[in-house]
Amino acid sequence: MAWKPHFTDPEPNIDPFNAPDPIMPGGEPDFEMSREQPDADDGIGRMARRNERKEPGHGKHRPQRARHDRSSDSGSAKPADAPVSPVREETPPEPKAASTGRRERGQRERRIVERGVRKTVTGGGPEKRRNSFGCLIVFILFFTLSGAIGALFEGCSSCVDSLFSEDDYTYEEDYTYEDSYDYNGAAYDTARDALDEATESATIEELEFALSGGEPYVERVMAGFSYGFTNIMGFAPEEAGIDVRPIAERVLARGTYDVDSVYAFGDATADGFAFECSSYFYITMPDLMELGYDAADYLRGLNDGIEAAADVTDSDRAELETFLTQEVETLTPTEMYESMEFTATADAEGVVTDGPVLDSDTWLASFASRVGAYEYTD
Repeated sequence: MAWKPHFTDPEPNIDPFNAPDPIMPGGEPDFEMSREQPDADDGIGRMARRNERKEPGHGKHRPQRARHDRSSDSGSAKPADAPVSPVREETPPEPKAASTGRRERGQRERRIVERGVRKTVTGGGPEKRRNSFGCLIVFILFFTLSGAIGALFEGCSSCVDSLFSEDDYTYEEDYTYEDSYDYNGAAYDTARDALDEATESATIEELEFALSGGEPYVERVMAGFSYGFTNIMGFAPEEAGIDVRPIAERVLARGTYDVDSVYAFGDATADGFAFECSSYFYITMPDLMELGYDAADYLRGLNDGIEAAADVTDSDRAELETFLTQEVETLTPTEMYESMEFTATADAEGVVTDGPVLDSDTWLASFASRVGAYEYTD
């Protein structure tokens, strides 16, 4: 860009297309010298020569463009001999009127927008018809589904009612009413106290019978030993000539017991009272089923070739009996908590007329399950 000269007189308007060559930095140009004696080769000199050709009387063959004198508006006239500016003054062009086509295009756009607004406000056209048709379809579907769902619920309700209700149902069918009898409370207490003592005595008597080698108990203890032995060897000890009864009797003889509590509850009857009595106790004795497993392992250790009962020799049986006799004495007893159930009756005065009678089937099945005699639990 060319250097901008700082003249003391009004600044000349330099045409950028005819500006002089730029001066590289290195010092301020000498503008005074250039103004007094313009160089014939610089841009100012060329513009001066061009303007001289445009002075009055010079170049009359070329028409001159009229210039607007701003000083005429204020009543003053410009002197004829005033110096001519190097840059020609030209009258600025008049502003052009707005294009008719642009104005019409704007009016069309406004009309289109107004029509769109009116259509949106008032509604109508294909879009309104489509919306109305969709609402009608939704309403029809809702009405149809409501009827179907109502029928479904009604059917389910009827099925549930048929499962849990009957036409001729009466609550009396679920209950059987027994006759109630008046009774003497003191007589009831007398019979109950007597049965508490009798139940405890009956329990002790049964346990003593069991530990003394009573037949039902010996059989179940022997069955427990056979169960453990057979699971290992594949044959029963009796098949190999092994006598288990002395071992079972010795196991029962090592047993102990301790009665914990007894109870007696009765109802009044036409003849007096009917009681149900219970006793709870601890019984301790060696686990003969585990002894059966130990005996089988010992026999396997004596003879690895034993596959059947016939393979057991007399010496094998003698050594096994010696082992069992010693093992029974060293087995750690196992404590079990058991119960017995009894029934009894008493008259209206509170005197016990029968019992207590032990429910032996229930008690022996419980005892058999404790000693591993599962064949007696059915």
